[in-house]
Amino acid sequence: MAAVQAAAYGSAQPVLTPALWKSVLDRKLFEHQERRAFRCAARAALLSFLGKTPRGALAVQPGARPTTARGRRKGDAGAVF
Repeated sequence: MAAVQAAAYGSAQPVLTPALWKSVLDRKLFEHQERRAFRCAARAALLSFLGKTPRGALAVQPGARPTTARGRRKGDAGAVF
């Protein structure tokens, strides 16, 4: 709401119009999208630096046998990797 108030009071006529509301809304949605993209990129860079795979990504090497959700290879009894 502070952005809406600032936009209204900073305009030539301090009146909140539908066009001014839409302008502020579009700007705030853009800012949110930029912050989210930055957080995702920063997280991916950190995980890459740590040698980890982001959640939801498939981490199967070519030719490797698939693992279950607990990290055990199918057919291996109790072995944890």
